[in-house]
Amino acid sequence: MILTKPLGTGIILAGHMRGNTRAQWLIAAIESMRTTNATAAQIAMAHRPRAGTDVTGFGLAGHLHEMLEASDVAAVLRLDQIPALPGARALASHGIESTLAPDNRRLLGNTPETALLVDPQTSGGLLLGLPPSRAAECLQALRDAGLNAAIIGEIEPTHAGAGRIRLE
Repeated sequence: MILTKPLGTGIILAGHMRGNTRAQWLIAAIESMRTTNATAAQIAMAHRPRAGTDVTGFGLAGHLHEMLEASDVAAVLRLDQIPALPGARALASHGIESTLAPDNRRLLGNTPETALLVDPQTSGGLLLGLPPSRAAECLQALRDAGLNAAIIGEIEPTHAGAGRIRLE
């Protein structure tokens, strides 16, 4: 699975409303929101993804869960590989979150490491599911285009009694 933009717009904007966001964090978030997904979508289509969606109000976890249910598979997310906007993790560690985050948390529970995953995004990136044989080449093309994309996890079979999203 590839994510084409860092997460954290909801956290950054919530922090800004509380007077806790540094100027450079807000500028980075605005720049991310101003970046369209057109280039990422063009590159992705050239690499034939099996699935894809934009990450918006339901956060990464919500949109990923919808994709997984539709395909009857599960996923493992590598938390240390998920890109975040500057300041997003720092603000989240102080409990700052968007007003939509509590509703999004229903899939993953309330733990500090899930803050970015449930953060609703404004003009978020694309979440792409590609076969491993095409993922690295797609990621390189996204990065060559100047996008802060990352491979954040992989798809796996569902297991009886297990949730659809596993965190590592």
